[in-house]
Amino acid sequence: LSTYSDVDLIVISQTCSTYKNLIKLLNNHFNPPILCVYSSGFIGLLEIILYEHHYIIPNTNYPPDFRILSPFPRLQNFLKKFNVEQISQHEQSLIPHIALIYNAFKTYKTETKNYEINRELVQELKKILKKEAQKYQKIPKNFIEAIKYLEFCIKYENENSRLKNISKKQDFITDLLKAYNEFIKLYKRRPLSFEFPDITCSTGNYTELKKIYQDKMKEDRELFDMLHNCTTIEKYLVDSYYPYLHTYQVISTPNIDYIEDEILFKGTDYFNWIYGIFKHIKDFSVHDLKEIKNNILKLFASMNPDCIKEFEKYLNEM
Repeated sequence: LSTYSDVDLIVISQTCSTYKNLIKLLNNHFNPPILCVYSSGFIGLLEIILYEHHYIIPNTNYPPDFRILSPFPRLQNFLKKFNVEQISQHEQSLIPHIALIYNAFKTYKTETKNYEINRELVQELKKILKKEAQKYQKIPKNFIEAIKYLEFCIKYENENSRLKNISKKQDFITDLLKAYNEFIKLYKRRPLSFEFPDITCSTGNYTELKKIYQDKMKEDRELFDMLHNCTTIEKYLVDSYYPYLHTYQVISTPNIDYIEDEILFKGTDYFNWIYGIFKHIKDFSVHDLKEIKNNILKLFASMNPDCIKEFEKYLNEM
């Protein structure tokens, strides 16, 4: 343990057993940041290069940020429509699971004056949901979703910004992160942005709820763009990284120029390799080539815009 206590960051390959064994070894004596990476193939190679320099890229697998415990006005009005105690079991089975969680939270608040948003709260809400679900002969899917995803649904409720040590270098990603922190200072909350998932409920409820979130996300994005100068960079770069800004923890890029050179070199080499493989295939189209190009560019979205332009120019000349 004394060996691990001297490190600021632990990088492990992304396998469940490796992660569990490491957590067991650390045994809560301290809590260094742990990064799971895919360490195979070209993508894995580039990620490891970034991680070696403590440049932490977004985690695109984070759960949706539903804001159930602190809903914005329009969402709150929607959730209030579903009073579980006053509707039939059939009607209960048609409402979104986040409404079930919201009702469970309301019940808990009436019984508990002082509470914290922590693991204990999650367990108490699960008890309320399970008690309600036991009234059914067969538990509806939306109750199963509510219990299964409860912890993920309120994951961000206690957090605003975990960003520290943002690089002073004026590059694309640090500009985004500074605008993100500025948004939090001004509006006392994080901008809402996530991909709305498929959930079990009636079509009408799903459509209405999805639109409520999408309208709020659009509103927040417009507020964010006012804080961030998006005119100097490609729009798709902002679109690629904006939804995941809340997943960053520490940004420290002392050797960013070296990283850019190394990635640019390997990216060019990789594109030549892919192009060499597929250019002889009859069904391989220009569209396929553009898809490969765009995927590479998205991977490099954290780099200096000038470096990206240089790489894009090279691809366009091929």
